[in-house]
Amino acid sequence: MRWNESIINEARELRRLGKTYFEIKSQLGNKIPKSTLSYWFKDVELPNGYYGKIDRLNKLNLSKALRRAQAVNRSKLEKRLKRLKNKNKYVIKKIDKDVGKIMLAMLYLCEGAKYPGTQQLKFGSSHSRMIRLFLSLLRNCFKIDEKKFRGVLQCRADQNTRKLMNYWSRLSKIPLNKFYFARIDKRTIGNPTKKKNYKGVFVINYFDVDIQLELQFLGEYLGEQGPVAQLVECLRGTQKVRGSTPLRSTESRKN
Repeated sequence: MRWNESIINEARELRRLGKTYFEIKSQLGNKIPKSTLSYWFKDVELPNGYYGKIDRLNKLNLSKALRRAQAVNRSKLEKRLKRLKNKNKYVIKKIDKDVGKIMLAMLYLCEGAKYPGTQQLKFGSSHSRMIRLFLSLLRNCFKIDEKKFRGVLQCRADQNTRKLMNYWSRLSKIPLNKFYFARIDKRTIGNPTKKKNYKGVFVINYFDVDIQLELQFLGEYLGEQGPVAQLVECLRGTQKVRGSTPLRSTESRKN
């Protein structure tokens, strides 16, 4: 295809000004093949700073591509989490008081203060849902005296302690007058908090060593070889029962 001389000259002038192939094609409004442009520009001298511009454009395009990929991955993850949530909703209905106590013991074994180093129930987390779950299980599995609760906020130096204490008080339903003074990590002085949603670590104190011992040693007992073996046998037995249930069509043939 033969191109008008004026288009060739205009394209060459734009190239001298440091325009990219994409910018030139967009400005001229013609579907000019890249190979044709390369032939036109073979003796065109590019301006100073052109390759710096290309580097900036490449970084910008890479950033856009990365954001698009992240958006796609977030969407896939949200769909997967929704599917898993719907798949396991039925499990909640099977939790009774005994199962709840086992859950509570395992939580305490992971995140609770252990006897004899601490002779009171103490559980801490920065995860609000973890705190909510622990308190809900504790209040429903044991007869609790609310007056024995104490709350402690552990946070960074630049955080608003009053605001955070109000937040944890509402979530835990432990009154502010049952809170100890906030404990500020001095190592964070001069270092701004990067995570905007970070609300510090909330530590629950409950003055009852009997409950502490029960949860601690129940959790430890569950990890012993005997109870684990019993659990495995129970799970295997459940699978056998599920697998051995005859189909309705099979029962009808027998009859």
